[in-house]
Amino acid sequence: MNRSWIQGLGVAIAVMLAIVVIDSVPRRSSDGQMEQYMLPGLHTELDKVEKIVLVGRETTSTLQLNDGKWTVAERYQLEAKFEKLASLLKTLADSKLKERKTRKPENFDVLGVNAEEATEIKVVTPDGRYSVLAGNSDQKRKGQYVRLFEGEAVANQVWLTDQVVDISSSPADWLEDEIIDVEADRIQEISYTQEQEVLGVVRQDGQLKISDLPADAELRYSSVVDTLGRALSNVRMQDVLPAAEIDFSGAGYARFRLEDDLEIKIQLVERAGKYWIQLLDHAKSEWAYEVNRIAYENLTKRLGDLLKQESEE
Repeated sequence: MNRSWIQGLGVAIAVMLAIVVIDSVPRRSSDGQMEQYMLPGLHTELDKVEKIVLVGRETTSTLQLNDGKWTVAERYQLEAKFEKLASLLKTLADSKLKERKTRKPENFDVLGVNAEEATEIKVVTPDGRYSVLAGNSDQKRKGQYVRLFEGEAVANQVWLTDQVVDISSSPADWLEDEIIDVEADRIQEISYTQEQEVLGVVRQDGQLKISDLPADAELRYSSVVDTLGRALSNVRMQDVLPAAEIDFSGAGYARFRLEDDLEIKIQLVERAGKYWIQLLDHAKSEWAYEVNRIAYENLTKRLGDLLKQESEE
């Protein structure tokens, strides 16, 4: 590889970078759009919004208002996470156009605003539709690169806004994710069944204790049994499916008796590297919830998990 070829390549790269930099220099708008709202009019229509659609490269999330409740269409119209949704709407309404950037399609990849990579966000009201193509965020400038839709035509003008919106198009990210949340001191009795092994725990004198603990057994640490009482605290889903679609054959089983004699019964199984639980005899029994590995392991403890091992001794 000769010296002149390398020098020529360096010049070519320098020219390309200069084009991007020069093309990205802020320009004063002659039409008065600078510092205007990104989606003019949305502020006055926030209370009328009835649908939000986020279209990504591989997934789409449709958030709909049904009978006064926001739901996720791609997840069986289950309840959406309202605070997250409200934050998205407020950010969209508050975002202002900060700087004009490039108009050249060959530069769109760098800013994440090409049609294949960017997320299209549509906000629907009875009187109209707002739409924006949202790309990369700029941490130094505290904003986001966007292209605005004008009717059915996409404008090539790229803008830097003054705020960053949540552009997740995964339906699971918009679900109200709390499955169950029970305080530890309400639990009076626990039973875990894994295959033929049963781990029983009861509350005695205010403390959770293992039933029929062998005389020569030593706990891993003094409060290890208390961790079982927190197994139902803030259990959250990562995704959801109809329970009938998950094979629960050979599943583990967990039963919790609460202070008011209420019972919570759960079956659990791992399938293809994912962890699924189902609440039995419960208002949510028709669903199987994907949980993280920690939540799953907290509900599938065996006696050996709580005892000191020889290597630890």
